[in-house]
Amino acid sequence: MVRSSQWCGMLCWALLGYAAAIDVKGDLWQCAPRPDSCDGHREKLVKKNTQRMASRMAAPFMVDWNGDGHMDLLVGDKDGTIWYYEKNATDGLLNAKVGDASPFRMIQRVTGYAPAGPVAVDWDRDGELDLILARAGHISFFKRINGELVWQDGDKNPFQGITFSHIAPRISVADWDGDGDMDLILPRGRGLAYFEQVDGKLVERTGDSNPFMNVQGAFIDNARGWDGNYGAPHAVDWDGDGDLDLIYGQVDGTVLFFERLASARLAQRNGIANPFGRIKVGHFAAVQAVDYNGDGRTDVLTGNQDGHVTVYVRERDVRLQEREGIANPFYDIGILRNAVPAAPMRDETGALYFMFQETQEKVTNDTVARVQLFKRLEDGSFENVTRHRPPREAQYAVWLQAGRTLIMDWNGDGENDRLTIYHNGTIDYKENVNGNLTDLGTESPFYGLSFGSAFSDANVSGYLPLDLYGDGRKELLVAEWGNKKLRFFETAWCALPNSCNNRGVCAKNTGKCSCMLGYAGPDCSQCTESFFTDFSDKLSDYPGFVCRACPGRLGNGTCSGRGICEDDQSLKEQVKAEAPFTSPLQMAFIRGEGTCSCSPSFTGANCEEGMCPAGTEYAEHSIIAHCEECEPGFYKPEIDNTARCRTCPPHYYTAKSGTATCEECIGSLFIYSVNKDHTECRMDFTATLPVLFGIICWSLTFYFAPMVFGLPIVIADISLGPYLPSEKRDEEGEKAGCCRSRARRYANEGYLRDRSCRGENLQCVKVKSHGNHFLLRGQRATIYFRGTGDPRLDTKRFDFKVEGLTHHELLLLNLDGTPVSSNHDSSTGYVQVKHQHAMLRMGMFGLPFIVWTILPIAGYAALLAYLNSSATKFLPSTSSLHVAIGCLISIMLHSCRYKNLARTRLKKDIRSFIQRLKTKNPNPARCPRGPSRAITAGQLKEFDYYFHGYHGSHRTMYYVCHNIILQLTHPFKLSYAELAGPTTVTWFVSHYWGTSFRHFVDTISKHSDQCPILGRRPSQQPYWICSFSNNQWAVEEEVGKNWDESSFYLAMRSDACRGTVMVFDEDALPLTRSWCLFELLQTHHFKQTRDTFAGLMLCSANGVMNKGNGSFDLAIKVSHKLANLDLREARASKESDKQMIEELVRRQAGFKNVRTFLTNAVEEVLLATRARFQDKMTELQTSLALTQSDSPTHRKEPEPEAPMEIDPEKEKRPALLGSLRKAYTSLKSLERVLKRSGSGQSSDGKTPKEDLEQGVIPEEAPMSPTKDKKDEEAPDEEDRPSKADL
Repeated sequence: MVRSSQWCGMLCWALLGYAAAIDVKGDLWQCAPRPDSCDGHREKLVKKNTQRMASRMAAPFMVDWNGDGHMDLLVGDKDGTIWYYEKNATDGLLNAKVGDASPFRMIQRVTGYAPAGPVAVDWDRDGELDLILARAGHISFFKRINGELVWQDGDKNPFQGITFSHIAPRISVADWDGDGDMDLILPRGRGLAYFEQVDGKLVERTGDSNPFMNVQGAFIDNARGWDGNYGAPHAVDWDGDGDLDLIYGQVDGTVLFFERLASARLAQRNGIANPFGRIKVGHFAAVQAVDYNGDGRTDVLTGNQDGHVTVYVRERDVRLQEREGIANPFYDIGILRNAVPAAPMRDETGALYFMFQETQEKVTNDTVARVQLFKRLEDGSFENVTRHRPPREAQYAVWLQAGRTLIMDWNGDGENDRLTIYHNGTIDYKENVNGNLTDLGTESPFYGLSFGSAFSDANVSGYLPLDLYGDGRKELLVAEWGNKKLRFFETAWCALPNSCNNRGVCAKNTGKCSCMLGYAGPDCSQCTESFFTDFSDKLSDYPGFVCRACPGRLGNGTCSGRGICEDDQSLKEQVKAEAPFTSPLQMAFIRGEGTCSCSPSFTGANCEEGMCPAGTEYAEHSIIAHCEECEPGFYKPEIDNTARCRTCPPHYYTAKSGTATCEECIGSLFIYSVNKDHTECRMDFTATLPVLFGIICWSLTFYFAPMVFGLPIVIADISLGPYLPSEKRDEEGEKAGCCRSRARRYANEGYLRDRSCRGENLQCVKVKSHGNHFLLRGQRATIYFRGTGDPRLDTKRFDFKVEGLTHHELLLLNLDGTPVSSNHDSSTGYVQVKHQHAMLRMGMFGLPFIVWTILPIAGYAALLAYLNSSATKFLPSTSSLHVAIGCLISIMLHSCRYKNLARTRLKKDIRSFIQRLKTKNPNPARCPRGPSRAITAGQLKEFDYYFHGYHGSHRTMYYVCHNIILQLTHPFKLSYAELAGPTTVTWFVSHYWGTSFRHFVDTISKHSDQCPILGRRPSQQPYWICSFSNNQWAVEEEVGKNWDESSFYLAMRSDACRGTVMVFDEDALPLTRSWCLFELLQTHHFKQTRDTFAGLMLCSANGVMNKGNGSFDLAIKVSHKLANLDLREARASKESDKQMIEELVRRQAGFKNVRTFLTNAVEEVLLATRARFQDKMTELQTSLALTQSDSPTHRKEPEPEAPMEIDPEKEKRPALLGSLRKAYTSLKSLERVLKRSGSGQSSDGKTPKEDLEQGVIPEEAPMSPTKDKKDEEAPDEEDRPSKADL
């Protein structure tokens, strides 16, 4: 930056010298507002220095630009450049930085006239000061990056597009709306424009939204073509009340002041209320308020057209000023005589007390005085509490009589000063200045004070320095001699002109405004409820604004009490609710219009017109009078404001609010009445109780009517068991001997012929019902079964009787009354009681159902008789309605009852198991019959594990198929294999359905373990089992029209089938069934025609008998069974199947060949069993030899002194001998059988095979399982092994 030589001399300039005031007019005291108070204090602006710091149009702005803690100075010049003066931290001088030393060197000079107005603020809030430069009608933005200013162009300039007069470069940037970001104030025309920053963008506020709408500056005319518009706004908190005020420099050199009121509006202070009214800046005044000298008070910096910058320092008066009359806060104490004050004291609550001592003469050491105590209340007034208990500090009171010298820090500089006020009113004050007590003369805070008369030597009785308001400023309380009031002096106090905006009174005790009616706020600049603000066109504090009352507020009530006035408060609440993010500044400009929003039915400017319509009454005692609708049960036919809502007449009601008439309550089929509140026409419970009773009677009648004829009893379980278990006897409350006595009665009648059925071991068939069977106690009824799956029971004839044991258990009897002792098993089906027996033998609580049916009808007949004899009568259609409703309710009850009875425990478990199968086979589908429908051993075990609680250890495949398999496959109509997930057959299972299902599962499990297949676990071996592989819902299809179309044949014919597994038990029952004979025939056929077919494998629960894993006894029993077996006697469920199979056997192989094939298989079993026995014999002989080697004959005699020892092997010897004898006996029996088979001759000259074929077999057999232990341990003599054999 290049400057002319005349400016190079301004390298340094000391502005901190405190010289005497130059302008005499500028040192007049003014009364300035005090923060948070309606009182004022005396202060003045003192002109300290003036210096030319720019060529023309100086615009000063002071800020700590370099961040060293000292204020630097920026001065805008007429050519658009900026002078920069940096304050020296050592001597406090401002040094001009030019050329490369200036941080503003990049700002180029503008040709022509373009005054610069710099403002340095942190606009983007990044912690660095930015530069906002106004010149030539535009605003440039320079962002500070790493200490250097970078010009922001285009969209980066937040002030782009904002223009103003080119001769008015002064702008102000401040947070005017208090939302935390900077706003912009700039001159435009004769007024000011305001731009509010919203979400980072500047939005111009116009009209009533512009807080500077009424600010207008001076206008000058000139011959240069200027428009004459100029203004220099500056926003600063001048009065220290926490909000920004406006200082406005004008073109004629005057400075205006606008104080911001509590209502956020601006009030122009003129005359003596304008703190800048006495300073003369010069044309084109530019103003900045800043704490120039660092004393905590805001000073003023001005610039003018000639380029001069002037500093005005703000000084506050330190002298005491008396508060007279009602402005004296101790005015309430009244007159005291020769009062001597004591130091103030406080009690435990913090309350302040003042104590005074009154004397009758001059105070001496012998004077006896009266003491008065005063308490300062919260509102600043005083209460005489002399007769009350004083605070504890009163006993240590220090009396401050005149003439007593006080050492204290009066001026708050931390140094002790000295003060003495004598009786004659003379004041001696010495202030500590640099350690010396100095008389300040005219600068003394007590200068000019006088007390009493100059002709009296006793003018003052006492004095008290204090800080009454706690603001750090000293006050002085003086008590004069005689009967006088206390005098109060406060530092720099003054009464503000136009305090409280002339809308209230400044309270002397609190310094707060007491506002007039309709006005509120700390400065009485806001309007209360029911008042709205009316601003005058001219912005002035006389009157400036008026709070006008809403219509009727000063008369018969706001809006006549019938509406809501649109005052300032109500409108602000409405805007806040609709736009909650409205800024506080914009909320301040919202004002009401004072119009009334009347309640419905009322009109007029004051809501004085209107009448309440019919159905409403005038609610005049509400907060807002209105027409209130009549409540339900009340009505009002008149249209006026006087009539009230009345209760509906008897038998009339209204359920709606706001009705003019009531409706009559009329019943039809039921009895109706009006409730107590006349709001509802409903069935009267008391009068309608007979109706409900009638419905209940018919419901019971129709509910029990079907039971009279015997409803089916749902079967939960049928099984053979003890006659009456002890737990059931306890449930029925019978004696312990009941079972025994009943068993004895049956025995005497000749019914018991087996010893196992005597006494408490009586085995009978019990039928458990799902739910109560309702057979009365001690009664017997004739029944028939259906749906049990047992053909012996499902005869659909009344072949049985039942007797109730418990509520859920029946004893099954023959028609002659004897208990049924044959085994029957089922968990499904129904029991149907004979109708004649159901009428009188089934019921509840000892009464048959026919009685329960008649009793409700009798009750209903009695009800009709009673009602017909009384005043209340039913309509003819009422009884019909009762019957219909009762019938409907009974149907619903029976439906719910049977739904509950249908949910037996077995059916619940079946549904659960179906869901379990679906997780493994989600979409079961039909697959071809035959070999593809096998199930694995694991699937069979899973089935057995889940339903073991039902089939137990004795129930057969007949039970499992009907009660479980059929129920599982019923929803799908598929085979179980298709439901569980089928696989290809490996083993065909031939078995008898009458065999225990427990035995069947154990046999298959043993076979899967003992006949492993390479690459498969035992649980993965597939078995074709007819009950699981055939679709039980299409048995005819599974059997086929011919034997070669049956699924049995198709499964065995498959190349994947490796053999036939025949499940044997002790009775060899599979050999008695025709279909087993068919399977045996096909096994014989495929054994001869296929090399991969293993043939017949006889299996039991102990394992595969062909491998010797069967039991000894079972092998012998099978041999005996085969000896007496005639294959022609095999049976089938259908006679046609039996004939078909016999014809097939004759045509393909003949019974002889089939028997020979079976005999060979049994012979293989016997040989394998003998080999296993021989291994067992060898093992036992070895164990016995080891025990004999330690016998007494082979041991030496023990030493006499040695203790007796017990030989454990000796104790095992008897057991080993017993096992050896048993094994030897069994082996002998097998050898006799095999000897005949090996020698080829029998006693009658026949071969063993022929003997077997003709049913001849030796009678010798091993020990029967029915023999007792004694027989097992002592075999016959001929079978006993000799010593040589051993």
